[in-house]
Amino acid sequence: MKTIYDFRLFSFPSVAIQPKTALAIMIFTLVFVAVSAAPINAQISIAALNTTYSQNFNGMGTTDLTITDDVTGSLPGFHAFREIGNTNPNLVEADDGSGLTGNFKNYGQSNQIDRALGMLPDASTGFLRFGARFVNDSGVPINSITVTYTGEQWHVGSLQAQTMVFAYRTAASVNDLTTGVYTAVPNLSFTSPVLSSVPGQADGNQAGNRATFTATFAVTVAPGDEIMLRWAMENEAGNNHGLAVDDLSVRAQGASTAAPATISGRVVDANGRAISRTRVILQGGNLTELRTALTNAFGYYQFDNVETGESYALRVETKRYRFENPTIFVNLGEDATGVDFIANP
Repeated sequence: MKTIYDFRLFSFPSVAIQPKTALAIMIFTLVFVAVSAAPINAQISIAALNTTYSQNFNGMGTTDLTITDDVTGSLPGFHAFREIGNTNPNLVEADDGSGLTGNFKNYGQSNQIDRALGMLPDASTGFLRFGARFVNDSGVPINSITVTYTGEQWHVGSLQAQTMVFAYRTAASVNDLTTGVYTAVPNLSFTSPVLSSVPGQADGNQAGNRATFTATFAVTVAPGDEIMLRWAMENEAGNNHGLAVDDLSVRAQGASTAAPATISGRVVDANGRAISRTRVILQGGNLTELRTALTNAFGYYQFDNVETGESYALRVETKRYRFENPTIFVNLGEDATGVDFIANP
């Protein structure tokens, strides 16, 4: 939604107005203009399903900025909250990873346009949280959300790993990051990949300091309702790590109308002999929990009623054999047969 201001002048009929009446009209006019000038919330609109919202955070620039809940110029729809000393707007400090003081961070190399939205908690901030607020303007229910982003580490604080936890909340209106019940999605949480006893800078653009996550989770967001996607870090004992979110994309889906399909295959040794009673695990898509199947006496397994139009990972688990490719990825459009696992010699 846009921030709307109404600065129209008011005109009245040319009649004699008594002083008290004139004063009342003037007060009414000032109140009306003040109300009209109030900003309207700028949630991120999901105008249609199966379209992708993208945010690379480069619009933050290379200097300090602020996050004003919902109405930030470069980050519309974003919220921020610090446990200690919270303000609205909240300051986001430009930092190349060398900064030691806690705050929300505009991470990136000095004077480089490639930026990431991060946080570094400490005793002066307590826990830190930021999130993106979406509203379902599509006119139909949302049944699942796919979130993809890259987690980056820009500051190394200690030998203790630290996690930036992803969670979400849905409601008719979700206008803060602290109230209500948030549901965590562990597959979208980022744990610091770099540890050191000496605090210092890390380059979040280097391969060893970053990881990309993607997950689809089932959720119900009725037309007009909202969903908040939130990342949070606790203030741990000692020095903390500086972690950030980059290259965020969010895609909302409705109920699937396609017929379910079957995924099947066989688990065999290097000579093609069946490996029986071996567990195959299915995950991904809109599954809320893992599905498992055991191979039969001939090494065959099968998963029925699997939603099409989604991506899945199949993994074989057995202590008796090793596999060069123990995980196989499947983009399911129709029945997938011959998804075979072959053990090493």
